[in-house]
Amino acid sequence: MPWRAYDAVDAIDWTRGEVPVIDLANIDPARIARGAVSAESGRVTGERLEHMTKLARAGAIDGITFAPLNKQADRKSTRLNSSHVALSRMPSSA
Repeated sequence: MPWRAYDAVDAIDWTRGEVPVIDLANIDPARIARGAVSAESGRVTGERLEHMTKLARAGAIDGITFAPLNKQADRKSTRLNSSHVALSRMPSSA
């Protein structure tokens, strides 16, 4: 599936046939070992989910698709389970 990275929702060209991905530029992929649980991956996951939650609450996006979410990595990060906090602050759908 083709995708394209953008730095903000406002920059997305919705006429393109690619999946838009918001790049927070908060990770060096060389620092993340594939298949390994780490505090760094937990931090990045929490930051991304928190950012997307803010966008959804502000009405900038209609929803969030997010996977995978490794709870063990989230707990290892210093963000105090921020992904769970971000999700708990989302309004429930009517």
